[in-house]
Parts: sequence; structure tokens; C-alpha cells
Amino acid sequence: MGIIAKQSVQNSLSTYLGFIIGGIYTVLLVPKVFEHNPEEWGLARLLISIAMVMIPWMQFSIPNTIIKFYSKFQKENIGNFIFFIYFWLIIINVFSVFFIVFFKDLFISEKTNTLLIENYVLIIPIILGNILFEVFAAFSRVNLNSVLPSFLKEVIYRLFVLIIILAFSYNKLDYNSFLVLYSFSYVLIFVIIIVKHIFSYKQKIIIDFKFLFSDQIKHVYKYAFFILLSTGAAMITLNIDNLMINKYLSLPDIAIYSVWFFLATTLSVPLRSITGIAAPIISKCFTNNDISTIKTIYKKSSITPLIISTFIFFILWLNVDLIKMYFGNTFGQNEKILLYISIGNLFNVAAGVNGTIITLSKYYKIDIVFQVLLVGLVIITNVIFIPIFQIEGVAMATALSLILINVARLIFVFVRLNMHPFSKKYTLFVLFVVVLFIISFFIKSSEGIIDNIIYTTLFSCLYGAIVYFLKISRDLNLSFGKIVSFIWK
Repeated sequence: MGIIAKQSVQNSLSTYLGFIIGGIYTVLLVPKVFEHNPEEWGLARLLISIAMVMIPWMQFSIPNTIIKFYSKFQKENIGNFIFFIYFWLIIINVFSVFFIVFFKDLFISEKTNTLLIENYVLIIPIILGNILFEVFAAFSRVNLNSVLPSFLKEVIYRLFVLIIILAFSYNKLDYNSFLVLYSFSYVLIFVIIIVKHIFSYKQKIIIDFKFLFSDQIKHVYKYAFFILLSTGAAMITLNIDNLMINKYLSLPDIAIYSVWFFLATTLSVPLRSITGIAAPIISKCFTNNDISTIKTIYKKSSITPLIISTFIFFILWLNVDLIKMYFGNTFGQNEKILLYISIGNLFNVAAGVNGTIITLSKYYKIDIVFQVLLVGLVIITNVIFIPIFQIEGVAMATALSLILINVARLIFVFVRLNMHPFSKKYTLFVLFVVVLFIISFFIKSSEGIIDNIIYTTLFSCLYGAIVYFLKISRDLNLSFGKIVSFIWK
């Protein structure tokens, strides 16, 4: 197995393991540990969201720049390039601290809980730890070691959070200690990766301030600026929910929203998995002008993940009363958050790798337009929906924005690149899902475990049989056939 294939498998294992660990503490522990003080978990999530919105603008695309240009400068001027990276890294860290201290009013409103005001400074270790980790993770990746940063970020980080939540639940930590440790989580994984970096890679640094503004480096600045706009807008989109809830509602609402939101994100896992594999293939196909292969990938990247994601949704929705019972009185409210976010995610999955196709095509710059448009849609819809529907309005705004932006991307890809993910079987499956969705509202969910097991088992058999015998996804049928053959033997 080649180094790329081997590390891809290892990285995938880290991603799934990390997702499981995150699910354990978000879905199983948080509703119980923070049941009586949900604002405490709400504050922890809000600090992360504020930091994540700031980070892309403060790191000035340094990690992407390293990955993009390290190999080019490695042939010559690598010492100057390393100095360029470290120079801007120092400037960025100083600027980050200055901005956080002197512009905190941007993130603190009159309704803000005093907990945020008292602990706002903890954003500093979150931001600096994240920036420094991503920079040295990029150095690790360009030296053909992507396993360590992936394992640290996906597994060790979440495992550390799981441990401190458990320690807090058993009164081994008070809340202030928990919050400090939670905020220093990224600092922990940064320390590990910097130690590995120091002992593994020898970097020659040539201090040359003229190089910072030479003709050799101008195209690097242009690239960094473009990536800055794209990643900055993407991060705002991913974290705007909690910021809007903080502005219009309260910290307990953030806590409640985050738990239901995490459940709904499980629907995105199948698409994320296939995107990581499809992206380099699509890039190579564009280079070789192999459009037919891209069209095939586009169709497969839509229907197969959609079948899996839809199944996950129905399993969650059929058992929603049981989930509410487990979550309790505090976190068991507002189950429609799960419904709305799931609908948005299902539409996102149904659209396949349209965003990846755009970013890897000659029209890659249009991705900035879509990202900015998505940010605008999320903000405007939140402002409209939150006063009317409260916390469920946030989920409605996110779902509607995801639907509209994917419609725009689908139209663009079809008009400019003459490709789409639809087929007769795709349409047949969508009709099948719509019918099932309508029927699900007439099936009364239950808090009884036995009843839910019966409902879930019957539905799973029906769903699986229809998907298999209608041969909607050839890949899934082949996989199912191999599993049956293995069991039979």
C-alpha cells in the first residue's frame, strides 16, 4: 500500500473515531452533566464559535500557503520562505491578542450572560492554540506525515474534552477549571506537534526582510488573500448560528441547539467521507480533461451518500421521543431543530460534490461569491426567523440557506460545466423518500424502548429491501452482496 493510500486509511479511521468520541460527550454526557446549568455548556460552545469566526482572518491563510508553496520553494529559497512564514506568524499572534482585548464589544451584547464577560479572555488560548497547531500541522503534511495532525485534532483533542467533562461530572474539577482546560485544548495538541516538529525536521531559516516584499513572493500574497476570503466566509457560515443565538437569545439556548445540531450533522458524514476521496480524482480529471469521469463521480457522490444519510435521518426521527426522554427536561426541548437541520443537510448531500467541482474547475473564484452569498443568507434569515420562531428559527434559517445555496450551485454547474447528479433512479428514490417522510408523521413515536426497536427494525427492513431490489445504487448493492456472501460462507 502506497504512502498516500495508507495515510488516507489512517486519517479516515481518526476522523470516524473522533466523531464517535465527540458523539459520546455531546449526545450522551452533555445533556446529563449540564442539565441544571445549560448556560455553562452554552458558554463553552460560544467561546469556540467566536474563536473559529476570528481564526481564518487572523491566521492569514498561512497553513494553506505552506501546503501550496512549500514544495516550490524547497528547490530554492526555502530558508527565505520559512522566515516568511515565521515572520507573519509572530505578527499574526500579536495582532490576534490586540484585537481580542480591544474589540471585544463586537461579540458582547447587552443581553450577554455575565459568564461570557467574565471569561471572554479565554478566547485567546483557543485562537492562538488553533493557529499555531494548524501551521505546524501544515509543516507535518508537506513532510508527508498527515497522520499525526489528523490523529491529534480528531482523536486526542476530543478525548481530552471527554476526560475533562467526565472529571467535571464527578466533581473532580470545578466549572472555572473545566472551562480553562477546555479553552487550552488546542494548546495541548499544539505542544505535542511542535515537540514532534523540533525533533523530526530541521529547518534552515534565512532572515531577509527584502524577500518579504520581493517579486518572488507577490503571487503568494495573492493566493493567501483569495483563500482568506473563502475560508473566512466558510467559518462564519459554520459558526454563525451560535453567534446569532447569543445576540438574540441566551447561553442555555446555545447549549440546547448544539446537542440537536450535532445529531443532525451525522447525516453529513457519508458525503464528507466520499468528498475526501473524490477531490483528488476530480482534480486530476480536470487536468486531463476527463469530464465523463467527473460526471460519473458527481452522480455517485450524490445518490449513495443520500441513501445512507436518509436512512440515518429516519432512524433518528422515528426515535425522537426516546431521544427527548434521555435528554431530559432541559435538553429534550425543541426537537424540530433536528428536523430542520436534517432537511438542510439532506439537501446538501443530495447535491453531491457540486462545491468541490466548482473549486477544482477553472471557475474556482466563483466559490467566494457562493460563500459570501451563503453568509448573507444565513444572517438575513436568522434576523427574520429568530424573533418569530426563537431557537427553532435558527435551524430554519440554516436549512433554508443550505437549500438555496445548493440550488444556486447546481444551476451554475449545469449551465457552465453541463453536468448534474440526477438520474431516473435518483428521481425514483427522492419520490420514495418524500412518501416515507409523509408517512413518518402518521407513525406515533414512543418513549418505550421495545416499541421503538420494533418500529426501527421494521422500517430498516422495508427501507433496505426497497433500495436493494430497485437497484438504486449499484455500489451499495455490490457492498450488500459481499456482506451477505461473507456471512453465508
